[in-house]
Amino acid sequence: MELSKAMSGSACDLAAQGQAQDKPHRMAIATVIVCQAALEAYLNEDLEHYRWTVAAMSGSTEAWNVVLEAVEGASIEQRWLAIPQLRWGRTFDRSREPFQSFHLLIALRNTLVHYAPRSADFFDFPNKKVENLASRFAFTAPAKQP
Repeated sequence: MELSKAMSGSACDLAAQGQAQDKPHRMAIATVIVCQAALEAYLNEDLEHYRWTVAAMSGSTEAWNVVLEAVEGASIEQRWLAIPQLRWGRTFDRSREPFQSFHLLIALRNTLVHYAPRSADFFDFPNKKVENLASRFAFTAPAKQP
């Protein structure tokens, strides 16, 4: 089984557990992180598959080096745009779905993983992208611990 399939299954399990428990915030955080990791794993698996396809079709690694130069050191968003362009000659429209949700997932994951503590009210959002989520989802504070 590919890593991306295992990770996406884990993300679904976490989301379901979060809905069934009284502490959904913890599961939501884990779900966001695992979803992003699953998408990145899928992208890397697809790139590896493409590597073997290019090598088999061209009989050379020269064409593969062009692909690597295009994506090496790029952000996950840049790679998510570059790889379909290289493979199929077209890519996602950055201004539309599903890329908009993907972009938001990456921003949310980065906010969670690279959290920078600051003096702020609990309900202050760390950045505009995360703040915009408030219009789509109800945010509630976790219950205070006794």
